[in-house]
Amino acid sequence: MSDYFLHSGSHDASEGKRCAMEWVAYIAGEPHSDSPACVSPVLKAFGIALNDRWDDEQRQKLRPYLARCIGTAGDGRDEERAWLATDWLIREFTPAFLELVPSIVPLAAKIRAHHPIQNTTDLNHATLLVNIARKDAAAAWTAAGTGAWAAAWAAAGTAAGTAAGTAAWDAAWTAAGTAAGDALEPTVIRLQASALDLFDRMLPTETLPIDELIAARAMEVCNV
Repeated sequence: MSDYFLHSGSHDASEGKRCAMEWVAYIAGEPHSDSPACVSPVLKAFGIALNDRWDDEQRQKLRPYLARCIGTAGDGRDEERAWLATDWLIREFTPAFLELVPSIVPLAAKIRAHHPIQNTTDLNHATLLVNIARKDAAAAWTAAGTGAWAAAWAAAGTAAGTAAGTAAWDAAWTAAGTAAGDALEPTVIRLQASALDLFDRMLPTETLPIDELIAARAMEVCNV
């Protein structure tokens, strides 16, 4: 196992284990913590949710992104990040589950085709489509007896309703991380890849200016 392995959960410094955000604190030279002061609260919440909901193998895919989190606190992009998250939850996450029910595929396509959600007006309009889909999906899943899918969609619906806040991450990734059944596996894999792409879009395109020691730690931990 790599010395720079990402573990789930938070840890005492004495444990010798670190989650994604604890590694960010280490790279930045901050005291041991899963809440480094140098990181945007939105990125922090998203990073923790991904770290704790993914399995050991998938979690390691976060490593190349860690150093790019440094210096994002107070950078003025958090409102943009929140809308990027909202847009993803509604136009990517939600249709991914709807598409599991053949009769709702056309409505899922309509949600995907909605223009990017960038403000409250967009959100309200898209939410109307989501609410219709949720009712149709619930009826279809109940009729089919697919309780696991219904549970996943219930969590997804909760996430969509609170998407502009960081509480959405936990609800969304509980659904994606705990969805049961072989039929859901391709959907979960696709959403995991999509979530990494979203994380990338929320981050600066390059590591912000850092001193040589931090740069050396970034190379060491992130392997980039």
